[in-house]
Amino acid sequence: MKKFELKKVTAVILAASMMLGLSGCGKKKEKETTESVVTTEATTATEEPTEEVHSGEATLDRTFVDMKFASKDNEEFNKFLDDYFKEAVTADTLSYNYLVKDGSKFGVEPPVATVGDADLSEDAFKKEKEETEKKLDELHKFKDAKLTEAQYIDYLWLESSLEDNLYTYEYRQFYEPFSYMRGFQGNIGTNLTHYRFDDKKDVEDYIAVLGQIPGYVQSMIDFENEKAAAGFMMSDENIDAVIEQCDEFLANEGDEHFLITCFNDNLDKVDFLTDAEKEDFKKKDAEAVKKYILPTFHNIKDSMAKLKGTGKNDSGMCGYGDEGIEYYKHLLKVYTGSEKTPEEMIDDLETRQKKAISALGVLVTVNPDAYSYFSENYDTLFDAEKDKEPREMIDGLMNDYMAQYPRMNKINYDVDYLPKSLEEVMGSTLAYYMSPAIDDQDHNIIRVNGKNTDTLWNTLAHEGCPGHMYQNAYFMSTNPHPVRSLGNELGYMEGWAVYSSYEAMYLYDFGGSEYKKELGKISVINESLGYLLYGRIDLGVNYEGWTVEDVSDYMTSSGFGSDGVEEIFKIVKGDPAVYLSYSMGYYEMLEQREKAEDYLGDKFDPIAFHKVVLDAGPVKYDVLTKVVDKYIIEKQ
Repeated sequence: MKKFELKKVTAVILAASMMLGLSGCGKKKEKETTESVVTTEATTATEEPTEEVHSGEATLDRTFVDMKFASKDNEEFNKFLDDYFKEAVTADTLSYNYLVKDGSKFGVEPPVATVGDADLSEDAFKKEKEETEKKLDELHKFKDAKLTEAQYIDYLWLESSLEDNLYTYEYRQFYEPFSYMRGFQGNIGTNLTHYRFDDKKDVEDYIAVLGQIPGYVQSMIDFENEKAAAGFMMSDENIDAVIEQCDEFLANEGDEHFLITCFNDNLDKVDFLTDAEKEDFKKKDAEAVKKYILPTFHNIKDSMAKLKGTGKNDSGMCGYGDEGIEYYKHLLKVYTGSEKTPEEMIDDLETRQKKAISALGVLVTVNPDAYSYFSENYDTLFDAEKDKEPREMIDGLMNDYMAQYPRMNKINYDVDYLPKSLEEVMGSTLAYYMSPAIDDQDHNIIRVNGKNTDTLWNTLAHEGCPGHMYQNAYFMSTNPHPVRSLGNELGYMEGWAVYSSYEAMYLYDFGGSEYKKELGKISVINESLGYLLYGRIDLGVNYEGWTVEDVSDYMTSSGFGSDGVEEIFKIVKGDPAVYLSYSMGYYEMLEQREKAEDYLGDKFDPIAFHKVVLDAGPVKYDVLTKVVDKYIIEKQ
């Protein structure tokens, strides 16, 4: 989870005008610019557990109700999925190591040590597109086949994934291997420090992979030079961010570099090597880091510095014209899982913001003492947790906040602080969760940045339970096909983590405060306003063409002030649509619950609802809608 810094809710928000009528290069609808947001229509200040309630007008999708699913697996379809999984999991050594512990269980052998194919040439993209089209054609042979419900969800998930890939190949010029949040330079450290050593070959493969990284990265640099010549280079501000990340990585180039110290620590824990072998591998690793990895980061830094001034677009994606707008629409679907158009997302976020502020206004009116307590004690609301270790917090969340979720066996996990040498390198990260190999479910990993612990309880609810770790562990307990481990449906995953962490916040004790119920509601509104802000700015910058000044005006009018405007602008421009996986992902998830509550009334059971959502696993929201609507229809 990346650091998400915004000021606390203040009284000024209650009197703020809503979105300014900002002009831009997207297809923006006309709208009012001075609408008052403090109303008395938000009755949800006394509702649990959501911020607002839908009207029950949604039309239910009967697709899964009317389909006649098979009672047994279609073995031919399973074989197709098996083959697809085997090909994907053996594409590179890091992916294999992350996804499986014992490949023989899946009929695969570890690949020869390889960092993978980084060919970003036009011919390579064309070849990938042709291969993806072939896979999609093969998948479509099962379109009318008799499948179980779980298999049909797998079918829809894979179809969507392949179609997303095809679309990406059409817009090769917008691919960014060095983006701020998801780029190579920001993530390779985590990937390498969490490489798992199960036997001697794993250690040998790891060191071999280090030697291949310079060539792998050079292909990316060559691609950046090609993009620069064609006018698609990132802005100078984003280049500076990449250079800064490289500087953080290179802060210590001696034997105390984190890749060396982490490798040594990990190797000391294994029992399949002699002491002499360990020392030999430690020496080889240190040599490889200094010979291959550190020079590679210098190469990234120097190459990007030379490309400063070549970027021709200082705006968001819409600054690239119609192609940029179309690609941004594609990114919205990929990262949010939503079928909504940009205009619909804007309307949704603005409406949600109005209702959240209105609900806050009602809370202030009904119980001003609770709001005063929140404002005066904002920095100490979670002080009851400050002396607890992360494991104690996660165990507490597991024991005290899971009553409304389906039960499952104990989740085994490893939680610890990041090594000191990584705290600055991952300075923008609060904590993160890494799912275990699919055949080794007892090794969930959570890492916490010791420099960012002010909101650790909230963060661990998001990363641990009932958030990411619980969601993944539960889904894996349903024994899904291994192919589903290849998915990365951020809209669902981040939507669930935000939604479930808010559910925990509603129940938090706040040190036994007499206002604990109100404090939970205000805290959720406060956090959701931050996500709404980032999401709306992302759409404003990348779809409507907002400038830095426009973003500043919007933030000020929304009651947040203008601190950090340039940083926010840089982030949403450098990684368009990524933050919307949190905001739109959450509201899409919440929308499913609101709908179920509206239709079912007293028949609504949160455990049953959560089971339906979790059983489906990470999918786009059009698929989750079909699953949830079936549950509603059958429950009515």
